[in-house]
Amino acid sequence: MDLHGATDRVSFSAEEAVAWLKQPGVLGGYIVELFRPKADQAPDAIAAIVSKLHTALATLPSGVSVRPFLPTDNAPNFGEPPLTLVVQLLEDAKRKDIRFPLTLSVSTAEPARISANGQHIAPRDLTPAHHQAFLDRLSDQTLVRSVDLPPLVEATPESLAISIPKPAVGQPTPRHAYPIVGIIDGGVAPIPELLPWRAGDAGIVPPADRDERHGTFIAGLVVAGTVLNPHLAGKLEPQGCKYFDLDLFPRRELRDKYLGRDLDFFFDLLDEKIKSAKRDHYVRVFNLSFTMRMPSARFAYTPLADRLDRVARANDVIIVVSAGNLTTTRPPWSKVPADVTTMLATFGTGAQHIMPPGEHLLGLTVGALNPPGVKGHEEDLPTTYTRRGPGVGGARKPDIAHFGGAAGGPAIGNRTGLASFAPGGQCVENCGTSFAAPNIAATLATLDHRLEHAQPREVLLALLTHRAVRAKPLTHPTLRHISREFVGFGLPPVADAILVDAPFAISLIFSETLLHRQKLEFPFAWPAAMANERRMPWPSRVDPCVHPAYRSGSQR
Repeated sequence: MDLHGATDRVSFSAEEAVAWLKQPGVLGGYIVELFRPKADQAPDAIAAIVSKLHTALATLPSGVSVRPFLPTDNAPNFGEPPLTLVVQLLEDAKRKDIRFPLTLSVSTAEPARISANGQHIAPRDLTPAHHQAFLDRLSDQTLVRSVDLPPLVEATPESLAISIPKPAVGQPTPRHAYPIVGIIDGGVAPIPELLPWRAGDAGIVPPADRDERHGTFIAGLVVAGTVLNPHLAGKLEPQGCKYFDLDLFPRRELRDKYLGRDLDFFFDLLDEKIKSAKRDHYVRVFNLSFTMRMPSARFAYTPLADRLDRVARANDVIIVVSAGNLTTTRPPWSKVPADVTTMLATFGTGAQHIMPPGEHLLGLTVGALNPPGVKGHEEDLPTTYTRRGPGVGGARKPDIAHFGGAAGGPAIGNRTGLASFAPGGQCVENCGTSFAAPNIAATLATLDHRLEHAQPREVLLALLTHRAVRAKPLTHPTLRHISREFVGFGLPPVADAILVDAPFAISLIFSETLLHRQKLEFPFAWPAAMANERRMPWPSRVDPCVHPAYRSGSQR
């Protein structure tokens, strides 16, 4: 085994870093992940390596702001957060605001928190030589595990396809309770078809500073997916959901103003607004169709995914995340297994993996399937743009898949097979994993509503994944293990079909908090008619294997 070296810590140049930081929409500074000192390590030795890192940062030729990237409150029973710093280089060379996590022994003065309106944002130092000095120093630090570039928060795609005829969308029945989906996005346009379905809003970004194209298309699918897409009747929820407009993302060029170029503030704000939506409207399912692209990030469980999981755990909610779209699309997926394996081998596997925070563990990551009726794109098979898993440690990612629209083009009139609303009220077609995710979120919210918000989040996740199925071409022996990297467990039915199982089928969900040395048992005596030498009975005791990140396990 080789020791952790400089190239393991830093995998990009100063020129690449400066070019990345200049883009609008980049959130925060360098993400520096630290090794956690061992408990049995000598205190003096720990103090020495921490002091060495502090000195390296304090003597940089530029100013510097160093903050721990930590949740406000640790989620219960979810372990210690990673030791992570967010570092920004500043023009004011005299400013040395360095704050380490409390678990490290060096203490410094805590800097003033950046305000949400951006008035106290310090100018960044974008001098390549100063960034090179920073990277050189951190690549030599024993305490440093990795240095990554900050995420670029983006919604894809950002353009709308051709307009199509608009059907009539009904209004919600007064005093009737509906499922509610929280839409974490850039805001939903107050068009007549959608405004009556709004349950509330976070009120963060005024209309003049919004880009509502992405969020409006998502809201249309949540409210009236079946009405807008009658060819998908039976596959989308027949009854509309209301939506809570969590308008967290202003236009890209205004994100510094609202989020303060502060990654920690962004997640604290997300946590606060999720708390409010759940408290005031009992929203338990949130759709996040934004990716956080980090070009230098290793294939790992990023601090962004960890932070998102802690928000979900602390608030007992489910966050549905899109898997992300490829920048270069692959050829269409064939029904012939041999053709698929050849296509995938030719296309390669580089830069196709799901994007942060899609590797999160406590929510769902959604891939995209082709809807029916699009020429050249086989129904129920992976789209040409959907990213692939697996997740960290071989976890099944994406977890699930739904119709995201086929990647249309001029040859087929730009038709994608998935329609919703534009901010001006037009009915348009578009495609992306961004638009597969809200279909899953609507089904989860409907399940939660049908079960009167009384079931643990693990039960909702288990019901959805256990009833999902993959299309027949994806179950061929040569594709069985490959296809799950694109569609996970497959396409789930609508909520009512999930809750009404076949007459001779049963789903058993075991949900419990297991302490150390405890195990979950289910004593069950099989009827004699079902247990004989020809029909092997199931075991009378079930001991599910529980992932350490989960509070409970489920087995069908």
